[in-house]
Amino acid sequence: MVSFNRTHSHSIIFAPSIHNGFANIKWLPQTYLSNNHEWTHARKWVQYVNSGLPKDTVPGTDILLAHSPSTPKTDSNSDHSTIIEPYDLICVGFGPASLSIAIALHDRGLASSSRVLYLEKQSSFAWHAGMLLPGSRMQISFIKDLASLRDPRSHFTFINYLHQNNRLIHFTNLGTFLPLREEYNDYLTWCASHFDDSVRYGETVHAVNPVRLNGQGPVAMFEVQSTDASGVTQTRTSRHVVVAVGGRPNIPTAFPTNDKRIIHSSEYASMVASVLGDREAPYKVAVVGAGQSAAEIYADLHSRYPNCHTRLIIRGQALKPSDDSPL
Repeated sequence: MVSFNRTHSHSIIFAPSIHNGFANIKWLPQTYLSNNHEWTHARKWVQYVNSGLPKDTVPGTDILLAHSPSTPKTDSNSDHSTIIEPYDLICVGFGPASLSIAIALHDRGLASSSRVLYLEKQSSFAWHAGMLLPGSRMQISFIKDLASLRDPRSHFTFINYLHQNNRLIHFTNLGTFLPLREEYNDYLTWCASHFDDSVRYGETVHAVNPVRLNGQGPVAMFEVQSTDASGVTQTRTSRHVVVAVGGRPNIPTAFPTNDKRIIHSSEYASMVASVLGDREAPYKVAVVGAGQSAAEIYADLHSRYPNCHTRLIIRGQALKPSDDSPL
């Protein structure tokens, strides 16, 4: 086991490029679900909501076919035969993608007439908390928020967030379309607070299983199994399921997983102070990666630790440019 030397430590920070579906509720990476090769796609769900189709209409094939002719379910965890109506939609994960779905349902007037539940593993809403570095800005215009391109009159636009928080004039005077990442996180948190009654934080989903009528035939609904923070396991049924769990940290298998000096970029802001506790120490740190996160961490280390010897290790010949695509 490698010992940690306070004044001559060697730390490795992994910052690979991870592209997540974000902001515009237009796109989310397809996510494999269960053993039936069925897929869920947040973009299709939002298109389904925005199309104004009746709630009983089954959308395209890359939405999970979880339509049910109002088939009730008996609660197997109860001592009594209680009939529980299935949810219309359960979203696994409550980040920007599921939050966009919640806003779209609200703006279409469907939230009050539908049974919708959002299950989130984190104890509260947080968006890339490990990379909320001082001075870091968004790479895309604030217009590409959770609602503006779909409905600029929505309550949930970034402009209205600024107005509601007495920040509109101040932000306008900045002369930029790129808000600080910390402020955008506050905007997302403000939006998420409107749906607290529909979100179960601290709940981890373990399985999503299809339920077929009479054990055969097409999928009628889904069972979603989860465990809350107190260890209580619950099973819920839903006619539709969307999986929007975001990207997952990836550290090469060649490196140990139990060494606190090796951290992923997603944990950088919350871990760096405990790993590198002396701001004046001549630490030796390697940042592995060629994306935006790696560059920001490299710059932040020089700012935090003036005597730190930092090396940026990349596979290619140059850093990758910031994402400058239309979306």
